[in-house]
Amino acid sequence: MELLDWEKRFRDGVDDAGNRFESGLYFFTLRAGVYLETIKMVYLR
Repeated sequence: MELLDWEKRFRDGVDDAGNRFESGLYFFTLRAGVYLETIKMVYLR
């Protein structure tokens, strides 16, 4: 299974500019057609 782009970023712990993600609570909104879901994720380093 191939990782999604945001999964790769969090796995590596850096954003597109090379900045490290800080520990904290992050929210994602997923949209697919009429489907909409907000997911929260805790990131700890």
